[in-house]
Amino acid sequence: PRTPEWYAWRHFEPRRDPPVCFGATDAARALNRSPYGDPFSLFVEKAMGLAAQDTEALRIARRMEPVVLDEYDARRECLVTRGLPMFRSAVLGFIGCTPDALTPELVVDAKTSTYRRYTEFEPDENQFGPGSDDLPVDYILQAQQQMFVLERECADYPVLFDARNLRIYSVRRSELLIEAILAAETELLQRLIADDAPEPNWQHPLTRQALREFHGLSANKTVDLSVAARDAWLQMQRLRDLISDAENRRRECQNRILAEMLDAELGRLPLGDKELRRIVVAESRIDETDVADLRARLGQLKRKAYERLTERRVR
Repeated sequence: PRTPEWYAWRHFEPRRDPPVCFGATDAARALNRSPYGDPFSLFVEKAMGLAAQDTEALRIARRMEPVVLDEYDARRECLVTRGLPMFRSAVLGFIGCTPDALTPELVVDAKTSTYRRYTEFEPDENQFGPGSDDLPVDYILQAQQQMFVLERECADYPVLFDARNLRIYSVRRSELLIEAILAAETELLQRLIADDAPEPNWQHPLTRQALREFHGLSANKTVDLSVAARDAWLQMQRLRDLISDAENRRRECQNRILAEMLDAELGRLPLGDKELRRIVVAESRIDETDVADLRARLGQLKRKAYERLTERRVR
């Protein structure tokens, strides 16, 4: 894992057979069910040989992986094999996975998270829940691809929350989900071979970044935009004004409430079943501790790149 050869197999190379390998973490993106990208961004990443960003959170999660697996091994009392390579399907060689561990019967994938992503109620598709298989949907799809490649019927996902509580989730094999994953990744393979990018998910927060990587930027180049693009720009302006108006109205409501509260910290609402609490965050100044922290973070990302549109008169 994470060697140059491992990355090379995950990127599209038309002269190789198979020309690409979709890992298990690609399954949710291929089905447009991932917070980390859509089919278009996955196409761009494969076609252009882009490496996934290695964040601090991912590096810490990898270092915690042995701890999670040790605790899992102690609870399950089973033989866990670690340090595994990439496996590719014997049926469809362009579909693969790199599991964290295996037992004779199970796929095992270690995760770390925070209780902010956990709920005791019905979880949404990006949350963990109390049920034995209440995992975020991208993990469920990842598990399905792992079970397909490794010919297993179940996958265990030990999840360490806030570095102190471990929950073990189990996912059963679903042929319907596997069929959907295989269809989506087969279509993406065909599109890569034909150099035919899928339409982006225009509402995905990472689409703008994928478009920038795909097209790049040529300084001083001008193109004639369509009527649809003009209409989209006008709608953007109207939405910006609506957002600004809504923010002003929200600020007005907050100020009216604070005016009624006078100097009180708590304000009880009518019926007496709820109350509002005022929290004042004092100003803080940079001190020597902040300077030392900034010095230690030299070379790290200060802010993410972004792109925006502005309007001006044509000269």
